[in-house]
Amino acid sequence: MVHGRGATRSEGLRAVPTAHRLGMNSLLISYRNDGDAPNAPDGRYGLGVTEWADVEVAIDFAISQGAKDVVLFGYSMGGAISLQTADLARNRKHVLAMVLDAPVINWIDVLAHQGQLNRIPNFIGQYAQLMLSHPLGRRITGLAAPVNLKSMDWVSRAIELRTPSLILHSIDDDFVPYEPTAELAKRNPEMVRFEPFSKARHTKEWNVDPLRWENVVETWLRPRLGKYGLPRVIAKL
Repeated sequence: MVHGRGATRSEGLRAVPTAHRLGMNSLLISYRNDGDAPNAPDGRYGLGVTEWADVEVAIDFAISQGAKDVVLFGYSMGGAISLQTADLARNRKHVLAMVLDAPVINWIDVLAHQGQLNRIPNFIGQYAQLMLSHPLGRRITGLAAPVNLKSMDWVSRAIELRTPSLILHSIDDDFVPYEPTAELAKRNPEMVRFEPFSKARHTKEWNVDPLRWENVVETWLRPRLGKYGLPRVIAKL
């Protein structure tokens, strides 16, 4: 369970009963700079560019405890982190599937949306994006390394996503717009299923309709776990 920006690992507790019914152990992780795990040298979020390495270590731990494969549950920025993990981690072969709740599919779109909401002139928003991605921007942002926003644009990279993914996203999300999610599913229907919610705003899909959320996740995920003969006896880690 990979939480979002500004949240803690308890965010993933909403998905634990569903995972339990499917016979899976749950690992709720922390990652650098989230207030629980140790800080990185810059003390700032990397929007997924750096945090995926911590999920990679969590997968190592799960495998060391007897897991054969893992399912990544990612919330908001945790969705962006999960996507990076499935793309870059050395142990990504163990990522069987992803369940993403209001994930950031394209940071450029999110930053532009937030700029409009906060009435920030467009040229300032573009300059901010440049500072995030340019090496010289480190002097201003304080980030230890540039953030390559284009590498996290999964609309443009849609066909490169080869991990089966269920995305639950509210159409009235006021922080991370749902349109990139819908477009990703349209461009890669083989791998991505989009389940739209309403009246949930940001990452509250389970809160507004827990029965539907759990049913959708179980129905979609169970066939992908079938080869393990789940549910199994739950081991204590």
